[in-house]
Amino acid sequence: MRGELKIKEIKLIIDYIPDILQYFVPGYWGIFIFSYLSSKKINNKIKTIMACVVSYILVALIHIVNVAFINSELFSKTLFVSGVATVISTILAICLSMLFLCQRVNTFMLKVLHKSPNDDIWRDIFNYNQGSNLKVYLKDKPYYIIGHYKLHEEKENNSWFALSAYSKMDKLTNQNYNNEPDYSDREDIIIAVRLSDMEHIEIF
Repeated sequence: MRGELKIKEIKLIIDYIPDILQYFVPGYWGIFIFSYLSSKKINNKIKTIMACVVSYILVALIHIVNVAFINSELFSKTLFVSGVATVISTILAICLSMLFLCQRVNTFMLKVLHKSPNDDIWRDIFNYNQGSNLKVYLKDKPYYIIGHYKLHEEKENNSWFALSAYSKMDKLTNQNYNNEPDYSDREDIIIAVRLSDMEHIEIF
């Protein structure tokens, strides 16, 4: 008897899984897409809460629209509503990430609100559209490296910057250092420099 009761309880839980997931998966998927496209770091605890809130709002809006305008029985099916909510959250995430990355929006927030939407200072400094040139001064080195910003990777003490079309220049003479090769016209030649080895960077 107890065995049959446990089986019924398990089956009941399984039957309710789609109903439970519809209040989590659509929102979590949308937040994941937004975070991936915008490179915005979101704390996992906050992400979980936001996923539930976003999913609930989307599902509620879908039901309201159905009752007010559509009145279709399809919207009584959990999987269908979950699918619609996931599609909507995906579209919203893409639109929001495009708005988030828009230079005009960033400029407006910096000028008017004195706040950046980015949690990465480099996004506010580098010009990703037209490209930025860097002068990288290294600790205890008689030369600096000048080149085009290619990309960077943030990993705390193991962060790196990559520059293309670079050359090493003497700090005193601003001429090619020690007759080393000049790759200033070679975009395919890239040098990687560890952030912890840098003294400072000039961007122009």
